[in-house]
Amino acid sequence: MVELANFNTDSDDHGYGRVLGVNISSVAAASEARADGLALGAPLPVDRSDETGQVSDPAPSNLDALASALVTSTPAYARLASADYQLYLNRPASATDASNWAALLASGKANDDTLVTLLVGGQEFAKDVKGTANNFVVGAYEALDGREPTPAELAYYVPLVSSGKLSHTALTSALDAGTEHRQVEVQMDYLYVLGRHATAAEQRYWATALSSGLTNESLLASLLSSGEFYAKHSSETDWFAAAYQLATGQPVGSVKASTSHTTSPVAVPAVIAPLATLLVRSNAYYNNVVNTDFINYDGHSATPAELAYYTPMLLSGALSDDQLAATLLAGPEAYAHDGGSNKGWVDALYKELDGRLPSAAEESYYVQALVKGTISRAVIAAALSRGTEREALQVATAYQSALGRKPTAAESSYFVTALQGGLTFEQLLIALLSSAEDYRDHNASPVNWFLQAYEVTALAGTDGDD
Repeated sequence: MVELANFNTDSDDHGYGRVLGVNISSVAAASEARADGLALGAPLPVDRSDETGQVSDPAPSNLDALASALVTSTPAYARLASADYQLYLNRPASATDASNWAALLASGKANDDTLVTLLVGGQEFAKDVKGTANNFVVGAYEALDGREPTPAELAYYVPLVSSGKLSHTALTSALDAGTEHRQVEVQMDYLYVLGRHATAAEQRYWATALSSGLTNESLLASLLSSGEFYAKHSSETDWFAAAYQLATGQPVGSVKASTSHTTSPVAVPAVIAPLATLLVRSNAYYNNVVNTDFINYDGHSATPAELAYYTPMLLSGALSDDQLAATLLAGPEAYAHDGGSNKGWVDALYKELDGRLPSAAEESYYVQALVKGTISRAVIAAALSRGTEREALQVATAYQSALGRKPTAAESSYFVTALQGGLTFEQLLIALLSSAEDYRDHNASPVNWFLQAYEVTALAGTDGDD
């Protein structure tokens, strides 16, 4: 039988509690006491084998902080509120309800225990179960513990509820804090994230942690950043897409990153630079680089065989993006795509790499050299792909993609020199994505920052040639 704590059963409703017919402040105080404990941001491991919770193949450690940020974001709290409305009240939350609860949960003025207690302990739930004390006790047990109460539990609680000595919210809060409900929470989270039931050991481990103060958000973050969940996805970008959709209920591509700008000085979290590196040095990014180059230069998308050939070379550093551009531009497909003449090819080469048509002198020089055979298309393409004008366009592209603005003259000059000295376009992009300016421009939010970085790399593919 659940042990009752000294719950505040005041009936002085105010604020959002008035909508549900309960006192939000008293319930929040009771549930907040249970939520104090293990801190968010240090997810515990998923236990696949024993009581220790250890796993053999953990996910990259950089994902821990991002998983924690995902599950504590406003969109994630809106999804939680909507899911709980459907689960306990058998209806979707209105847009206003979801928004109000998301704001309360994100601000820390309420937690998930508060939400559950107010929904199950509220007037709407009581009305749904026909309002009698017996029906309410049965309904609360079924909703929170997944079973009917025993005859002894009914005999104990029904008189207390019927006489008013025990409020609906007090009983609901007690059941919510009980071991059985914590076990139900663990099973629901495992099914939602990992698509399987928790083992007996996992259920004991996490139910004990939840009863000791671990938040449900920390449990979700632990599952999302576990080796088991990570292994279901082929890369960090695939992991993020899946984790974002589970945490927020929205496909990652359906939501654009906010460009809310905070004017306060910000400290960029240490995790940002490694995450930027993971995104830029990913299969998804380089596939987009290769595909974009084939479209721009050869007039068609890259075939699977071409992606399989060039992407690994870019990933390994055996081929640079400049070398890829020069290789494709010097090839027969690009030559045919540009009209099949030396003049057409030279004009297109300048347009693609320098963003302008050649001068009359430049055009005449290279066309005559090609006619005489004193220089090859490969040599010309390689020279222009490393030229100052091409590098300036790359710098401008990187700034526009990452920061949404043009570089200053000083910034352009600095990075053009760096690129000609050996800096790669990818290194430049990583530096800009992990800068304080970019982080501040996305409201100093890890999730919002990652959404933008994901758009720039995995979804858009930025190669400096657009």
